[in-house]
Amino acid sequence: MPFSLSRGKIGGGKHRKLIKIRKENECLIYGSYNLILEEDKNIFAYERILDDKKFLIITNLSNYDNTYYNKLNLRFSNLVISNYKVKEHKDINSMILKPWEARMYKI
Repeated sequence: MPFSLSRGKIGGGKHRKLIKIRKENECLIYGSYNLILEEDKNIFAYERILDDKKFLIITNLSNYDNTYYNKLNLRFSNLVISNYKVKEHKDINSMILKPWEARMYKI
């Protein structure tokens, strides 16, 4: 069954955690929006930037694994939330995203 916010089926209270993260970070509400990979049909990635705060949101919008590349080194310790379990990793600038995987990093 697809998830439904109204039925609370995202799993493990993730929708509550997302709401809490958004409320605690004005950057996610008021920050400027910067689309990354405009031409990519499978990966939707963007930054939210406000003052010295910056978040990177990456989502695989397909039924297949896709590789995401970035100029930045992303740290596991800066991973805010993900809908899949993410193994602890060193600084990375690429990753294989599972189908419909989404991650948010504070950078």
